[in-house]
Amino acid sequence: ENIASLNIVSPADVKLTARDWVSDGALIRGAITLFAAPPGTGKTAWSMQLAATFAMGAPFAGTTPVNPGKVLVVNAEEPIDEMARRLRAACQGAEYDFSEVSERVKFISGYDSPLLITKQSGMSREIIIDARTDAIAAYCKANDISLVIFDPIAEFGHGEENDNNAQKQFFQALRKMAADGNFALLAFAHTPKTTSWASRANMNMVRGAGSVVGVARFVFTMLKLPVDEAENYGIDKAEAWKYTALDLAKGNMVKGDHAGIWQKKESIDLVTEDGEVESMPYMIDVQIAEPGQDSPKVEAERKQIAHQSIVVDGIFSNVGRAGEVTYSDLCDSIAAGAKNLGVKGVSKQNIRDTLTQLRPSGLGECYRYSDQGLAFYVACVDVSKTGQPIVRFYADHMSLPDGFNYKNMPWPF
Repeated sequence: ENIASLNIVSPADVKLTARDWVSDGALIRGAITLFAAPPGTGKTAWSMQLAATFAMGAPFAGTTPVNPGKVLVVNAEEPIDEMARRLRAACQGAEYDFSEVSERVKFISGYDSPLLITKQSGMSREIIIDARTDAIAAYCKANDISLVIFDPIAEFGHGEENDNNAQKQFFQALRKMAADGNFALLAFAHTPKTTSWASRANMNMVRGAGSVVGVARFVFTMLKLPVDEAENYGIDKAEAWKYTALDLAKGNMVKGDHAGIWQKKESIDLVTEDGEVESMPYMIDVQIAEPGQDSPKVEAERKQIAHQSIVVDGIFSNVGRAGEVTYSDLCDSIAAGAKNLGVKGVSKQNIRDTLTQLRPSGLGECYRYSDQGLAFYVACVDVSKTGQPIVRFYADHMSLPDGFNYKNMPWPF
């Protein structure tokens, strides 16, 4: 009797229309694009350059707006005056008229006026969506805003960033806001501080719950060129800090090739209204030839990251009752994954030995092992009559029994 509520339709009744791109291959109305980079990469300055070029309809970082568009930049960490300073620098570097760009770019500073899209209430962990999401959507639709930038996205959601349930609801609220407001949403995300060069184009480098990249339609990564990799790209080691690589990590709807878009950081002198001169960063697109093969170090790091992914995939694929993963299945998954990758010296027995040595020993203790945005949990749920800890493995801390607090630990493999 409830079949009508399922809204079953025939494909023949669906009108085929063009996707509503606002910038080819990167931004589409009603969808979320994630931009992930480690701290200190220059995400905020980059976002202001994107805002300025988007407002003028100019190409930037491998993509071109369909039309000059209006932009709303929502920044949680910068006051309004600093946001304006960075936009001025972007306009000066590109030789745009600041007044003209300002007509199409608007700011919200979460630093000056805190904004949380979602909140998590007390012990119930209920996710509450802030009513201002509707106000932002209505403003954008009424003012024909094509692009909204949130920087950094983690500052706009209240709750544990590794909580899949909380993060999924947070990003679903963002996606609904984008759909209601008819704009593309670009969210800047952090990565672990130790993110390696081998993580290029790896969507798992996004820090936090795995559900985050699941909700995003596109994921791009940006990494600084390490000094020890510079010569492999024909760049002087002393200049390596100036170069970043932008790569597409997820996006099966993307048109064209978005891998290996390189930029170089320059500096420009910005003259303030009171006559002071300040040096500001400015990114320019450059052509860098990719090497024929990775360096031995990067190749080893890639295998390590792939191995870590298999660990977590093994946990998720073997999740049982209450989110638990059996000890035996976990060891089997890790060993099989290592064998497939050709990782030597990894057997089910030495994996078992490693986990036995590193497991929590006290009732109620929980260890969180994480690296490169991946994580799993080991909790001591009981102690045997002989005093041995009885542990369980979990893919998501939301599945942990009540009363467990986890301690962050280094990746054990």
